[in-house]
Amino acid sequence: MRESYKFLILLVVTTTFGLGAFAQSNIVSQSFEGSGTWNYVEFPNPYTVYSPPGDVWGICGNTYVSTPGTPYVYNHGDVVAPFFTTISSASEGDHYFGMQDLENPYTNTLAGSWPANPGNLWHTLTFDPVTLPGGGTFPIKLAFDYYTNGAWYNDYIGWEVIWDNGTTWNSLTTVGNSSTNAWTTEEFTAPAGATHVRLRVAAKQNGGTDFGAFDNLRVFLDIGDLTPPSVTGVSVVNDSTLLVTTSETVTNGSDINNYAGVSVSTASVNASGDSITLNLSSSLVVGQYTDVYISGLADIATNVMGNDIFTVVFNNTNILSGLTITELMYNDPGNYNNLAFIEFYNNSSDTIALGGLRIDDAITFVFPEFDLLAGQYAILAKGAFSGTSPCNTYPAGCGFETFFGFAPNFEWYTGYLHDNGEQITVLNTQDGIVVDLDYDDGWAGGQGDGDGYSIVRCDPSSDLNVDSNWTAAITVANPACGSCTLGLGIGSTTIYAHPMAACPVLYLGCMDTLATNFDSLANVDDGSCIFPNYIGCTDSLATNYDPIFTVDDGSCIYPLAPMVNLFFSEYAEGNSSNKYLEIYNPTADTVDLSPYAFPSVANAPTTVGTYEYWNDFPIGAQILPNDVYIISHPFASSIILAQADHTHQYLSNGDDGYALVYGTDPGTPVDPATGGYVIMDFIGDWNGDPGSGWTVAGVPNATVNHTLVRKCDVVQGNNDWTVSSGTSVVNSEWLVLANEDWSDLGFFTTCSSIIYGCTDSTALNYDPNATFDDGSCVAAILGCTDPLAFNYDTTATVDDGSCIAIVLGCTDSTATNYNALANTNDGSCTYFNVVLGCTDPMAFNYNPLANTD
Repeated sequence: MRESYKFLILLVVTTTFGLGAFAQSNIVSQSFEGSGTWNYVEFPNPYTVYSPPGDVWGICGNTYVSTPGTPYVYNHGDVVAPFFTTISSASEGDHYFGMQDLENPYTNTLAGSWPANPGNLWHTLTFDPVTLPGGGTFPIKLAFDYYTNGAWYNDYIGWEVIWDNGTTWNSLTTVGNSSTNAWTTEEFTAPAGATHVRLRVAAKQNGGTDFGAFDNLRVFLDIGDLTPPSVTGVSVVNDSTLLVTTSETVTNGSDINNYAGVSVSTASVNASGDSITLNLSSSLVVGQYTDVYISGLADIATNVMGNDIFTVVFNNTNILSGLTITELMYNDPGNYNNLAFIEFYNNSSDTIALGGLRIDDAITFVFPEFDLLAGQYAILAKGAFSGTSPCNTYPAGCGFETFFGFAPNFEWYTGYLHDNGEQITVLNTQDGIVVDLDYDDGWAGGQGDGDGYSIVRCDPSSDLNVDSNWTAAITVANPACGSCTLGLGIGSTTIYAHPMAACPVLYLGCMDTLATNFDSLANVDDGSCIFPNYIGCTDSLATNYDPIFTVDDGSCIYPLAPMVNLFFSEYAEGNSSNKYLEIYNPTADTVDLSPYAFPSVANAPTTVGTYEYWNDFPIGAQILPNDVYIISHPFASSIILAQADHTHQYLSNGDDGYALVYGTDPGTPVDPATGGYVIMDFIGDWNGDPGSGWTVAGVPNATVNHTLVRKCDVVQGNNDWTVSSGTSVVNSEWLVLANEDWSDLGFFTTCSSIIYGCTDSTALNYDPNATFDDGSCVAAILGCTDPLAFNYDTTATVDDGSCIAIVLGCTDSTATNYNALANTNDGSCTYFNVVLGCTDPMAFNYNPLANTD
């Protein structure tokens, strides 16, 4: 036995000697520390979209300094951002290559530049081919580490390993829609005979709160087991038991000296040696996060792991604890539900520890350490957005704190509360249910579904899932930020909510000050108001005026103001959210927009010729005389927002038809005749999906990535989009400008008429009277235009004085009558018979008959 063991040692030593210095080092590696030996190319170039860095593609780490601009494109090797909060350390060294929300306003500007393989929005790192030592005989491996967090629908990472030195790539192996939440290693073994290897890794994210990273990419010689074991997870079995899992069999897992941070009394290892049960002498504190330090674990090959830290939490709070939900704002009037929140309440006499409790369904959130005292509230709000203007001008961004004036206890950043209802389940660390709410958008009369109301459960002891126990909030929440409501997307809508407070005591009674039984203490009108018979509409201009009334009760109904010929004067659909509609008032009067609207369809309408969405103007909206009114996307460029009168999230992507109409909302989508409204103007139509966009003035897809400006001689709208869009620059009512050309934004220039013609003064048919170029210009071609000239040019349109007169004669230099001045041969050339000989009379052999020497 001893002899065999010695032989094995000799064999290994001999093999190691033959492979040389490769045995203990990587052949190539890249950990983004600035000293990597495996070169790579990234596509696209590294960038960040916001400052502080957000929407990131590039190296992240502790040496990050600052962000020069927004968005900003960096050089290869630059450190573009600090570590992500959710990926707080590198797999190797002090940096990793990070990616966050890769579908973003910057990448939207790169449309058309993405390689077909792997495809649109795929970000790639392509590494140089590596020459492998040993000519295909050495045991070689390739490996890399990756980390994903917040991965959701359409979030992927991918890779492709090819064992050659070619340049053609095939297809990625992808992993999607799930998070590793830890560094994960992918490892590949070289096939026999492989002499080269190349690698590309890639990522694609849908623009939610998605994070990922690559690190420690390497090709190495695999001589035995040189890799130390690693801890793959630490889970909590109960308050006094932890379960440690390892990447391979360890030999000293039962040594309690390998563990710190918790008091381990005994450690037992399973039969395969890769699972260790730690029994604690002191129980974990409920809701308290505890760091567990693990080190010194060794594998069979005696490789020893370094130090590693895992955070654990135990919380067995259950459904009988008294933790409940008492208020819910799931669909505020804004476009992005910036005010969404969940109010938790401790309906017990004991403190409830929230640390470690989690929500996995509607949203994704894990509670940090927090003790909710008896009878107290806590707010979990949607995370504030501060990426673009105006949200980045508010200290706390567009969110709960900006509006309500105080910070929520917690914020979530992954997932959202559905506006049609869903389940919100709070689980403990043992997967037991703590709170289980299944709300519906019909609760509280549907007032919580976009009308500005939170829904509240005033009796915290009532059944959480009985709709009659929920009512609409009655407390008006005045915005702490004053005029920020436009930026938050809620406009002038009144918000009713009372986060962190109990329901007000209800006083039923008559709340109408004109009633004889008005009750100043009432906060809920019970319909008991009694009015004297002299109260009603006292305005003789109203349709319901009655002269018997002497006290006006505000019930007057007025006919709609006469329709004015308002029309769309400009439209833009640009990069990302840079979209707007501009409406022009050609009259000398201020126009109240309350009897107008701008209904729309999304792509192909449900019913041809009928709108799908009725979009009213905000209360009080008006257009001044000979002025414009601008509707912009809430996250458009600050240049656009500076001109905007109000914002609307759902502006066209190029294939959504919008109309300007006169009339009131019919309630349900119907045609104009049935609904009693008049279509005044169109951009696009309601007749079907045009594809990417509509053709305007002969320009395909002119309603996408273009700006349209109404011609100056247009004086009213056109309800026939086919006629309005036209087929040429002459018969169209629109000028098609380049993408993001906003030079006409904010005003409309009128003219009495347009003279079409060539406006190029260098053209052959230049018309000095033309005011609009119709594309008819004919370029001047200089040359000789005289058909009698020697150098006459049939293509020339302008004579440049270069004509040369024809000179007839013999142009053959071998003829006896050759004429050097002739440029046109007239057939007169003459020739003589050649007699060879000496033609010099002084010579000895002179031949008088010779004519050619």
